[in-house]
Formats: sequence, structure tokens, C-alpha cells
Amino acid sequence: IDFSYSSAIIPKMLMSFVSRKNIISYTGCMTQFFFFCFFVNSESFILSAMAYDHYVAICKPLLYTVTMSPRVCLFLLLGVYGMGGWGTIMHTGNILFLTFCADNLVNHYMCDILPLLELSCNSSYMNLLVLFIGVAITIGVSIVTI
Repeated sequence: IDFSYSSAIIPKMLMSFVSRKNIISYTGCMTQFFFFCFFVNSESFILSAMAYDHYVAICKPLLYTVTMSPRVCLFLLLGVYGMGGWGTIMHTGNILFLTFCADNLVNHYMCDILPLLELSCNSSYMNLLVLFIGVAITIGVSIVTI
């Protein structure tokens, strides 16, 4: 997953270095943001699933095969990508409803949520609220596994 979210940004970044233009279109920005956000969210949840797996392997080694059956592993994996997809759809969906004053070009090589919120004409209160709730859930799940 580390390779995946790096590869969501690097092609556009390399094109920007060669062409010396740090401009990305709105559709390219949304595509890049969706995949980057999906892989980052999924990675944080997969670390939690791995922590649970390691906990069971260390603390209950005799019950490991019963506790971590293939069905439980499948549910953990589906939960990881389901939560990653849910968080990504929430962020990307809220950004898609923003209206922008100028043209559909973002003056960055990487599409991030804060530059997009700065470019919007209407209020970005709901986007910031969803952002903080999503970050709180992601950090909360990660802290629970510690």
C-alpha cells in the first residue's frame, strides 16, 4: 500500500518537473485525491488489523488458528478496504459539491484537500467538519490498537 499512494502522486509530479508547470486540472486533481486518500486511509486501517493479528499471535498462540480463521482474515481485509473506501468517498464527495470561482486549474503538483478548500467560493465548513471527523475516526482506531 505504501507504493500505491506514492504512485498516485509521482507521475504528475514528474510531469510537472519536466514541463516546469505546477498545474493540475480539476478532474486530474479529483482522481489523484481519490486514490491518494483511499490508499492512505486503507493503510492506517490495515495497520490496526495487523496489530490485532500480532496481538493474537503473541498473547494467544495456541488459539491463533481458531481466532484468526480465514473467514476472520477475510472480514478484517474487507473491513480495511471498506473503511478506507468510505472515508475516501466522504472526502471526495464533499469536495465535488464545492464551487470554484476561477477556472478548473489547481496551482499545485499534488492535489490536497486544504488548497482545494482555499480555492472554493462557497463555505467549506462541512468539508472541514467531515475532515476532522474522518481524521478522528482514523486516529481513534489506530490508538485503540496500541
